[in-house]
Amino acid sequence: MSLGPKLSIITVVLNDSENFSKTVRSISQANYKNIEFIVIDGGSTDGTLEVIKSYKSWITEYCSEQDSGLYDAMNKGLDRATGEWLLFLNAGDVLVSNELIGQVLRSEIISEVNFLYGDSIIKYHNFERLQLAGNINDIQYGMQFSHQSVFIRQAYHREHKYNLNHKLCADFFLIYHAFCQGEKFLYVGIPVAMVASGGLSDKNREYVFWSFWRIVGFKDCGINLYYVFNIVSSCCKRVL
Repeated sequence: MSLGPKLSIITVVLNDSENFSKTVRSISQANYKNIEFIVIDGGSTDGTLEVIKSYKSWITEYCSEQDSGLYDAMNKGLDRATGEWLLFLNAGDVLVSNELIGQVLRSEIISEVNFLYGDSIIKYHNFERLQLAGNINDIQYGMQFSHQSVFIRQAYHREHKYNLNHKLCADFFLIYHAFCQGEKFLYVGIPVAMVASGGLSDKNREYVFWSFWRIVGFKDCGINLYYVFNIVSSCCKRVL
């Protein structure tokens, strides 16, 4: 059986050794063998670097140095990637199953697209919830799938890196403009990653909605009302 196209998995971490261990163990158990694993550490001081070194047999390349934030670190990983496809998993994110990479990347129809996206499982403190991906045609209403559940073709991503002017939404900026430029997306129909709730986007919902709105633009009355409603609703929930 063919190995399938090479996949570069990129993990960004900073002072989070316990969660990083969960991610690297998940990747090491994947049945898909044509993987390179790149780790970008932001200069951890809590022992994370020592944990990274302890997993060196599973890590293709790593670096540890200060960066300008999450997306700057991701761009560093992108610069090092040699795989045909890319998947970004943050420290603590895990693959939903050992077989899913092969299920996605061995399909013949992926040759026609630059983005493959699936569902996510959101992990809360004491339960998990399946988050189905939305329709890519509704991208003007915000991100339709999690960043950790989209495979991006490396050749496209290298030409369109994360815009560092968008501190929390550079992934949405990338996806939205790719869609507007006519890039093809394929929904794979299965959960890809399990991600923890309570990340930066969850803690800054009003800012995220505002950022989505600015990226999409203020030209449509319906979209304007949608974002106003969500910003106000998010503010009320936080106060209450």
